[in-house]
Amino acid sequence: MSKKNIDDNVESRVCFEQLEEWVREQIQFYVQELLVLEDQVTQPLGRRKNERRREVDAPDGYRNS
Repeated sequence: MSKKNIDDNVESRVCFEQLEEWVREQIQFYVQELLVLEDQVTQPLGRRKNERRREVDAPDGYRNS
C-alpha cells in the first residue's frame, strides 16, 4: 500500500483568501452604510449622539440612539 501526497492546501488557501477579501469588503460596506445612517439621523436632530440640545426652551435630555 502506498500513500499519495495530494497538495490540496494550496487550493484551499486560495479559496480562503478570496473568502476573506469578500468578507472584508462586506464589512467595509456595512460600516459605510452605518455612517450614512448616523449622518441622516444627526442632521434633522441638529446634534450628534449623546449631545444635549442647545435651545433654551427645549427639554433636557439626550438623543436616544
